[in-house]
Amino acid sequence: MSGSKAMAAIRVLIADDHPIVQRGLKDVIDAQPHLQMVAAASSFQELVEVLPTAVPDVLILDLSGMGSAPLPLMERLRRDYPDVGVVIFSSFVDSVPEMFNAGARGYVAKEELDHHLVTAITMVHRGKQFLSPVAENYLARCQGRRGPSELSDQQKTAVKYAAQGLNTKQIADQMGLEEHTVFNYITLAKRKTGCATRLELIEWYRRNYLSDE
Repeated sequence: MSGSKAMAAIRVLIADDHPIVQRGLKDVIDAQPHLQMVAAASSFQELVEVLPTAVPDVLILDLSGMGSAPLPLMERLRRDYPDVGVVIFSSFVDSVPEMFNAGARGYVAKEELDHHLVTAITMVHRGKQFLSPVAENYLARCQGRRGPSELSDQQKTAVKYAAQGLNTKQIADQMGLEEHTVFNYITLAKRKTGCATRLELIEWYRRNYLSDE
């Protein structure tokens, strides 16, 4: 009986760069008889290396400090491991729309670990989606004010220069555009991403498109 129960357990892989967080997640998983932690990774590169042998049902994925931008990784996961359910486990919720569009099925804010992670794992394994309350509230606000999730090439370029510290005039000079055009690109990018300020937009861009240093 115990063997069949172990076989039926949901296999969970943890990807987080903090050892303390990994241990905390392991404790949560070990306390649940229907869950089994099969591996852990501290970077996106390590995750790619362990995935083929770990064969997880559900991946718990942090977005920050993992060594590279998360969106390309999500695209690779969706292409190469379509049966693995991805639950984003992050301190930030401003990537909820992008991560769900990229293929994630669950999103839990780290502040809600104790109450919602096990539910997220279970529901995602059943083929359903799960948003913790903080993530769900953020998504609801975004849906009330944002357009399509993808930035145009021009919008992305303008935000890239803003993330490099350039002001609107300097961005306009770099792109060969009028200042008001750049201002419009930045404004539209904020609307699409649900960011209220230029600083929020820059942080969103860095987390989603730039490799961590």
